[in-house]
Amino acid sequence: MSNTKLHVPNALDAHLQDVLLTFGITGSVLTGLLLLVIAYAAWNPISRHHLNRVSFRLLVCALISNLLFVTTGIQVFSGPSAGCSFVAFFGASNLMFSGCMFFCTALNLQLVLVQHINGNLMERFYYIGSVTAVAILNIPPYAAGQLGYSNLNGTCWFSDPRPDVQLRWLLGTQSVWILLMSTGEVVCFFVILGYMYRMRSLRVLSNSSMLSLGAIPKPPIVLYRNIILRIGLYPLLSCCLNFTGSILGIWLSKNRVPTELQWRISFVRQPDLSVFALRPILYTLLAAADPVHHAQYPLLLQLTTHHLNRASSAPCLHSETTANPHTPPALPPVSRTRTRTG
Repeated sequence: MSNTKLHVPNALDAHLQDVLLTFGITGSVLTGLLLLVIAYAAWNPISRHHLNRVSFRLLVCALISNLLFVTTGIQVFSGPSAGCSFVAFFGASNLMFSGCMFFCTALNLQLVLVQHINGNLMERFYYIGSVTAVAILNIPPYAAGQLGYSNLNGTCWFSDPRPDVQLRWLLGTQSVWILLMSTGEVVCFFVILGYMYRMRSLRVLSNSSMLSLGAIPKPPIVLYRNIILRIGLYPLLSCCLNFTGSILGIWLSKNRVPTELQWRISFVRQPDLSVFALRPILYTLLAAADPVHHAQYPLLLQLTTHHLNRASSAPCLHSETTANPHTPPALPPVSRTRTRTG
């Protein structure tokens, strides 16, 4: 019964922005650190080949989008302005682009593993399609003045004071498409699971009819099933967050009376509140456990130790060479092994 009562401001209201700011800063720092590790691994030629994967590049784009999105949750504007409208447009665009990247990740897995399509050839179409979708869905509300300072929650988001108009713009340019992409992610994931189960069943039947169990090699989808399932967690997490945020956003647009229930739901879902503020943290923790990093982290630690040792021994080498400038430099040892050509 208390859910129908009007919300009475309490001590939690005063600390709400502090909680959200803590989420935002934590997510930004974690995402930034992970992106720095990825950038160093991509810059170093020894570890670069570990990142040569289409799904991993799509994941990096999604992480960058989430990092940019969480920056829009910082409260800079306290009223309607052109800057607030642009922040709302920038945040909505990054949210949509992140959803597109996770949908492309799930679609790429299905196309490569089930339909046997080259993911490298499809990669450019993922980016072109995502940028096109973001432009088509976010430029119209920005040009129509539907993005700006919202008096309902005090943030830069969809700002039309008429609930029915705001709901139409929210459904037509964001919620419906995010829900469709999330549904597509789940469909792709279960298609892959069904294909893996079918391949495993076929292998069991084939092995039962062969004299030697090792005569039939394992197909890649069975051999790398743990990695494939781990990659599939990205679209599943994206689906959970997008479904929660979109459905609660639609409910809040239709129910604007500041009741206790409305306030609690708005705490869970607003453009800068818990569901969206937690996105960078959850995605970064999941990305840090990506299988590609299992071989990358020890290699990066070895490379970092090697560079630090070289930097610490550089002054000693410099002092030895400057002590006797007439000493000729040491020549590298000549290898006596012959190299084969052809």
